Amino acid sequence: CYDPEQDRYEAVLLTGPARHTWLREIRPSSLIPNEDLSNINRQDEIFPGLWMSGTPDKWLPDVERFDLVVTAWKNAPVVDSTMEFRVHFPDSPVLTPKTKDRIREAVQATANAVIDGRQVLVRCQAGMNRSGLIVGLTLRELGLEGYEAVNLIRTQRWHQCLRNPVFEHYVQKGM
Repeated sequence: CYDPEQDRYEAVLLTGPARHTWLREIRPSSLIPNEDLSNINRQDEIFPGLWMSGTPDKWLPDVERFDLVVTAWKNAPVVDSTMEFRVHFPDSPVLTPKTKDRIREAVQATANAVIDGRQVLVRCQAGMNRSGLIVGLTLRELGLEGYEAVNLIRTQRWHQCLRNPVFEHYVQKGM
């Protein structure tokens, strides 16, 4: 059940025969074994002015060329050289109402910046799910359909993006 004062869910209890099926759908690794992961460190332009990337642990990618950096990973180095919007949330199927509101704020800030002609980088740890959710919802704000947003991200960034089925659903249907 949801505890609004703590902004967290107290427990999730899965029972019945569908439990193992549901867990397999939610918990598998998003990555194909032995696949080259060098693209995680890349910055890819998904839509004019809208970029997506991961954040390597040891170095800060070139962010000076961006007018806004939206960071969705709490351990990412802070950006000093440009405006940064930080919104941490887990790459998990359960997002609290307050977290959803904060994501909506990030999406609106991102969409406004792109509409104003500014360059925006959205980054998370690996540049796949959390950044994919923000970029996908931003693309919807900019007028794309959900399936178009998902396909564009997977075409421009990596076919493994948005493998979190809940995040993909949010992009497809809205959050």
